[in-house]
Amino acid sequence: SLLDSILSSWQALIKFCSTTDCAQGKSFGKVLTNKENMQLLCFLGDLLFLLSNFQKRLQSDHITIIDLPNEVTKFQKKLADLLDKPMIGGWEEALKHSMTNNSTLHGIQLWQKESRAIQRNIFVSEPRSFVAIRLECIQAMRHFTESRLALDDGFSSNATLFANFQATDDDIRTVHKKFAPDLDLVAIKDQYSDIQDMHNG
Repeated sequence: SLLDSILSSWQALIKFCSTTDCAQGKSFGKVLTNKENMQLLCFLGDLLFLLSNFQKRLQSDHITIIDLPNEVTKFQKKLADLLDKPMIGGWEEALKHSMTNNSTLHGIQLWQKESRAIQRNIFVSEPRSFVAIRLECIQAMRHFTESRLALDDGFSSNATLFANFQATDDDIRTVHKKFAPDLDLVAIKDQYSDIQDMHNG
């Protein structure tokens, strides 16, 4: 990804930006030497890594709708783990191990924005801290997966029993209504019963 490329080439990019006469290059170098910007880039790199792997699993051939609740639960756990600590082997952990106590990274001094005075103008928006943005990103991703990928618990049970040839008549009706309401229920029931007898016999 673009983030991975930037983070992998960070030292080379900083060297170029510090020697170029291009105003845009110098401005980009300033962005990349801001401590909170680097923390945010590293965090987003890890978050997008988890999301990309999650999407690949959902698109794989061996995952069905019946497996979706379990996959969502595992992804939610990984997001919850990010609340407590950086991902092992990820960009955040690498930044933490490489940056000194005085915010020096690979010999480059990172800069931080000075805090405003205690008395603030209510009409001027304040830039939020990295910690607040990080928390909001994780919570937003958890909410998204919960709301967009959630299955009704009852239906999930119906579908699982149907797929394992253990469905009752009520399960068959529910699956028919959800998945294939345009098909003939009596035909589905008759054919399903034949396969169920063969499977369980």
